Amino acid sequence: MTFLFGPLAGGLITGLNFGRLGRKGVVGVWTVVGAIIFIFEAAPFTLNVSDGALRPYFVSINVAAGLGFMLAQKVAFDHWKASNWRPTMAGGKYRPNRTGLLFMVGLACLAVEIGLILLLILSTGK
Repeated sequence: MTFLFGPLAGGLITGLNFGRLGRKGVVGVWTVVGAIIFIFEAAPFTLNVSDGALRPYFVSINVAAGLGFMLAQKVAFDHWKASNWRPTMAGGKYRPNRTGLLFMVGLACLAVEIGLILLLILSTGK
């Protein structure tokens, strides 16, 4: 999600996932973390940086943030899975649900991020 929709979406979805895993008080914290990463990602728009230099920067920030969010959830998910999930068939694999909700959250955050970047571009006169 972070790679497609940006770090704000990744942080919010990480917080929602922690809430689904029983740690409801961290949604705001992870949303703030995603917003801070987004600020670092949007910072080059205030500088005179060429488009060719920005593309690898954005990709690397989104990939690193996505991996960080994924690894942050891994321990909590493994603990939740060990104590709550029981396969219906022997050798059955875990299948996540509510993907549509996460996709819509990602789209909403992408719209916010695009709006903020456009405002930043317009305010700096680039």
